Amino acid sequence: MRNVRRYSWSNAIVLMAFVCLACTDGTGSISPPPDAIGETTPGGDALEDSQAPPPLDPPPGTTRFIHIADLHIPGEAEDEIPQNKAQAMEELNAITFDAEYVVCTGDIVHWILDGLAPEDPSPLNVAMDAFAMLRWPVLPVAGNHDYYAGPYAGITPEVEARRDYLEAVMGYPLDYSVISNGVRLTMLDSMGGDQAEPTRGMVGSFSDEQLDWLRAEVKDGRPTILFFHHPPANIETPTGDSLCAVIEENRDTIKGIFAGHIHTFLEGEYCGIPYYIVAHVVPGTLFHLEVEYDSESDSLRILNEDDVPFTTTPEFECDEDDTTLPDPGALVGTHQLIWMGNMNSNLPGLEGFDGAVVDETPFVLKFDNYDEVTDRLEARLTMALNEDDFVAVMPGAPCVPLTFDLAGPCLAAETNPFTIDLAPLLGAMFEVEVDPSWQLRVDVQSMSLAGHAVTPPDSSPHLDSGIVALRGNAAQGVADTRRALVIEYCAGNLENCQPGSADRFPECDDPPREEMFDEIPRSCDLFLGNFSLRFLLNFVSAYPVENLKVDADFHSDVWPTAATPTPFTIDQALFSTDPGANCAP
Repeated sequence: MRNVRRYSWSNAIVLMAFVCLACTDGTGSISPPPDAIGETTPGGDALEDSQAPPPLDPPPGTTRFIHIADLHIPGEAEDEIPQNKAQAMEELNAITFDAEYVVCTGDIVHWILDGLAPEDPSPLNVAMDAFAMLRWPVLPVAGNHDYYAGPYAGITPEVEARRDYLEAVMGYPLDYSVISNGVRLTMLDSMGGDQAEPTRGMVGSFSDEQLDWLRAEVKDGRPTILFFHHPPANIETPTGDSLCAVIEENRDTIKGIFAGHIHTFLEGEYCGIPYYIVAHVVPGTLFHLEVEYDSESDSLRILNEDDVPFTTTPEFECDEDDTTLPDPGALVGTHQLIWMGNMNSNLPGLEGFDGAVVDETPFVLKFDNYDEVTDRLEARLTMALNEDDFVAVMPGAPCVPLTFDLAGPCLAAETNPFTIDLAPLLGAMFEVEVDPSWQLRVDVQSMSLAGHAVTPPDSSPHLDSGIVALRGNAAQGVADTRRALVIEYCAGNLENCQPGSADRFPECDDPPREEMFDEIPRSCDLFLGNFSLRFLLNFVSAYPVENLKVDADFHSDVWPTAATPTPFTIDQALFSTDPGANCAP
């Protein structure tokens, strides 16, 4: 049985998809330990514009490296390398690839207790022992889990102490560069800015100091490859500066980006340069990239690309002659909890991700009736809320009727267009009271489901595989978000932002105009818990909100219903047709 896990920020991102400092001072490059291979870039302040770049020594050549991420040494590990991680290191050692380094882009551990000294037994020291098994030196990068103080995705309250600890045990600063055969490999801590902590590390963030340091690093024009944990589109620096700005200023210098975080292989383009995401470390599977950059041809290549399962649109096939569903009527009355697997979207930086991020607001399917004459199943689909593994009613969730056509054990259905108002959901997620006048509407133009049903002898009939395809338009949701801030501003609910109290605070009309959003100072903001509404809006507005596409494979489990919150059950009121209920006529 699968736990429903909590990933509030990642889930918010995916819902929008359905709709939708570092420990350096930024003054220069930092040398790794003396036993590192290659040369390090020199320290020093950024060059003045009037200075010519210094000659490159050594001149750029060809560098090769192996990219891994998300080792996730468990928090309970204190002395010995877990067997599966040791096996993974042995599999890397078996690679016939002439590399200079292995680069691990974050989530080296799953979590670490606070208060440890560098010499104390810990998961991070175990990870360093695992890296020592490799026949190449390892360049480590910090990820969000490396800042967790416990198993429940909580950033340590002792952030600066954690940074000092990570540097001491890893043997590197959190931002540093290494010169490999004349090519710069630059590591950045994408937990370095002020957005990482309030989002529990689901979103990355760079500080202005980090971006200034990066500018100083690349100003000499040496070919540079960037490494950090979060995919580049999941990194936010709300001060006005951005990683994209640095890239655009140095387009001929920065050659590519390598990251992890989402536990799947992914490739794309960010601000005009290629990026590559690597899957998490699982022995017996492919979990690494073999990379070469050649300065003479200015080419960045994935040499094992033919073997890499870069994310594509999920596909589904069903054998109509299969006899694993002898009685379709056995599905009637069951509540099917939908577990998303590999998801794919048209959103930059979110082209592929693990469907576990929607576990907090799972889809639930109830089969209501089977017509033997037409060979069709009638069902309803809704969204729910996780409350400590009890699947509860989500206020205002759509209740969508579905008619499944059957062909043997194969089911297929498509919904009519419907609208989701996510405002109540966001209030529940962030545990804040949402004004009844707020809306956050998503127009789902179509949603199709196809699946393969089975009736195993030892469990309830369910869908052991399937695919869902959603097409939607979130433009109305963006407008609703802007309107919510105007409503709160005009109600005088934004601290230090009283309408008409000064020239920069405009008076409000009655009723408030949505257009006022552009007149309200940027310092006036609304927070849902720790989340800035302007930040959410800016993040979502960067996506093609009028033409959203999400595809995912899935399977389902049958959970029993209960009248009171009980772990691993579904609220029996989820599909109630009583007046006021989500499924009321």
